[in-house]
Amino acid sequence: MSDKRQKKREEIKARRALYQAGVLSRQVLTPNEMNLRKEIDYIVKLAQDQQAACRCVGPLTLFSTENGDAWILDGEDHLACPLAFGGDEQPVRIIDTETTFGLEWPRRYKIDGDLFTTVDKTGRIVTVSGYPLDAIVRTMEMSVRERKALGLDES
Repeated sequence: MSDKRQKKREEIKARRALYQAGVLSRQVLTPNEMNLRKEIDYIVKLAQDQQAACRCVGPLTLFSTENGDAWILDGEDHLACPLAFGGDEQPVRIIDTETTFGLEWPRRYKIDGDLFTTVDKTGRIVTVSGYPLDAIVRTMEMSVRERKALGLDES
């Protein structure tokens, strides 16, 4: 077997192990959905420019805040990945192809009123107030309705 083919098999095996361990989440993108890496770069740039924004890529919600924070959320499973803190970009692990992507989710989240709370895998809890949570929740709800109307949501 060629070295290239063996390397590809090892990569697939490692990715499968990460999915099974719950470290990576896998979603299927439709052809009309945008490139996740580009969306992350865009929302991080907005955070660095201290502009609040919220947008959806398929079932995921990305948002930036005026204090320079940015996050990506999986609303169905309440998973969260920080993209920027105070304008400083955070490392994000993505496996992206033309039809699927995997994303490492280091945190879980909860929105309660005006509080955004995350818990990392060690149990460390961080609660933040001042995020545009009403807009984020509305955007997430609208995305779910649109995906169902288009037949893209399996639930």
